[in-house]
Amino acid sequence: MKKISHLEEENERLGRQKILDACSLFDVMSTTLEKLPPSSIAARETTGSMIILANMIVVASVSSNSQQVFPDDLLLELLKLILHLDVEIRFSGHQIFSVLLIPNSNHVRRDTDASTSNQTIRWSSDTAYVFASVTSLLG
Repeated sequence: MKKISHLEEENERLGRQKILDACSLFDVMSTTLEKLPPSSIAARETTGSMIILANMIVVASVSSNSQQVFPDDLLLELLKLILHLDVEIRFSGHQIFSVLLIPNSNHVRRDTDASTSNQTIRWSSDTAYVFASVTSLLG
């Protein structure tokens, strides 16, 4: 649990500095997930912290209008997490991945265009950039 509180303190420090480039935070996530504790309880707590960090990255990226390339190391660690034996940890892996890959997926909005009124829009044009980045990593 000491590791988790240290990670939370580091997140707060980085947040106060208003780091707009998420690369260093992606590295923190990748390294943390690579060293995921074997204990299910500690692993769940760690992945919970990673969900919080992923949301912080998305908020910072949206407010700065910056686009980030999805890092290879983080993609590999998230794929391992998604294949984890523990169902809750797998679910956390999916949550982290979806928050980072499709930032607007958690913020549903209504389209005001008359032709598509009353339809819920969950995608952004910026999403294509993220998909292209991940596709190139997988290809």
